[in-house]
Amino acid sequence: MKIETRKMRMKRHIRLMPILIMLSYVLFFSLLIVFDRSSNEKLTIETVNRYDDTLIINGTPYEKYPEKIESKLPIEIDLDMTTFKDEDFLLLRTSLQDLFVYIDGVLVYSKSFNNENHPYASLWHVIEISEGETLTLVVYSPYESMNGLINDIHYGTLSEIYAYIFQSHGLQFLMGILLNIIGLFIIVISFMYYKNERSNYVYFGITLLLISYWIVSESRLLQFIIGSPDVLGSLSYITLGIISIPMLYFFKLSSLKKYDLVLNVMISVSLFVTVMMLVLQFSGLAGYFESVIFAHITMILEFIVVVGLLLYEWLKKQSNEAKKSVRVLGVFLIFVLAEFIYFLIGRFNYTSWFVIVGFLFVSVFMLYDYLKYINVYTKKVYEASALEKLAYTDYLTGANNRLSFEKRLEENLQSIEKNLYLFYFDLDHLKEINDTYGHNVGDEAIIQAYGVITQVFQKNNCFRIGGDEFSCVLMNLDEASLNDKIVSLKEGVTELNLKSHYQIDVSIGYAMTTNEMKSQALMKLADDQMYENKRNKRR
Repeated sequence: MKIETRKMRMKRHIRLMPILIMLSYVLFFSLLIVFDRSSNEKLTIETVNRYDDTLIINGTPYEKYPEKIESKLPIEIDLDMTTFKDEDFLLLRTSLQDLFVYIDGVLVYSKSFNNENHPYASLWHVIEISEGETLTLVVYSPYESMNGLINDIHYGTLSEIYAYIFQSHGLQFLMGILLNIIGLFIIVISFMYYKNERSNYVYFGITLLLISYWIVSESRLLQFIIGSPDVLGSLSYITLGIISIPMLYFFKLSSLKKYDLVLNVMISVSLFVTVMMLVLQFSGLAGYFESVIFAHITMILEFIVVVGLLLYEWLKKQSNEAKKSVRVLGVFLIFVLAEFIYFLIGRFNYTSWFVIVGFLFVSVFMLYDYLKYINVYTKKVYEASALEKLAYTDYLTGANNRLSFEKRLEENLQSIEKNLYLFYFDLDHLKEINDTYGHNVGDEAIIQAYGVITQVFQKNNCFRIGGDEFSCVLMNLDEASLNDKIVSLKEGVTELNLKSHYQIDVSIGYAMTTNEMKSQALMKLADDQMYENKRNKRR
């Protein structure tokens, strides 16, 4: 018992060794990055300047950026142009706002969604600065909570501006791309290899795709990929409307199969809310920003219901799968509530990060669960494949056995295009070889005879159906090819006898059909002809 315990411990330590090495590697370089303050070889990137001079907003000077200006009218912001250099560009981000830029009263740049009849989007604006004394920004939003919002104003060269944007928001963008790749991986793997097993993971992959689209749209870098105002102004809101649908399908096919009706109702509600948001936007009754609160409320209520059902399954039905899901969704629900609260109080700079972190938590957990499932499923498939191979393979010759032969014959009889030929072979003089040289040599003779047959009729068409009996099934064979194969077989046997200290011969019989003939009848015809060939040799 002690020896077995030591072996088990040793195996466990060996399995843990790669993990310990990787953790040590990550820990070492993490500590090095944190505590090594040497900057001799570190590359530095010049960044933009934040405009920190006095802001004149609606005629009132401000020494620092106000959180918000309470006004229902357009906001005018005057900047002193002596701050800027000749090569500088202005960088400004508007939050669902129209923007007009004037230099000494002359309009030099404008972006108005109201005139273009597009959904309002939050955009970056890179504006070339020409000569002048006063630069005036006029911003306006039809949404009261956004109208007085003034984001930081930056300036610098184009390279500095782009470096700043990517440094500030690149991580969130990369997180979205990573989730997109993971989602596509899960969908492709599920469709290619696990069509009939746990198809709910396809919906998990779709959920990850939607999450990735939402994260990318919230990363403030989508504008560098897509220039369509409709996409920029719609993607985030529409994704929020439908993002729970594939997740609900996921639960329908896994831990909440009994609650099909309830989940279908929630899916229908999500679709209705999304369609309603589209109708309100394009009818001009309400923009996405105003109607997205219905998507937030719907998503929160759906997750409360799902968590409630999972709790019931866990506590009343003792479902381990439900227990696992409750813990994950319980944590996610905290992030969703935080997102909703920050949205209501107008702290728009932080809202998306709560849901992003929540989604990442769920995604990492579900990916881990999926990888565990793939590992278990792959082992099952491998074991089943090994057992199937044993069931259909002859242990002596490595040929397909009688069970495989009968299965192939039935399949081919149902898909005849021109004709089907069934060949039967019987090894002559095997008893004499066994009696004279022993059964080991007899086994060798069987293997050699099978080798000659497969050289002529191809290995995948040939089967060992008895002790010294073989069969081959060929489709669409013409008479000339038939005669050539019989001649080639006889020549192969003759060549084998010249090399061996024992002599063998092969009796052959065959039958042909052009329709769905019964397999037993076809086998009897081939078998009868084979024995007729054997009797003729003895005369």
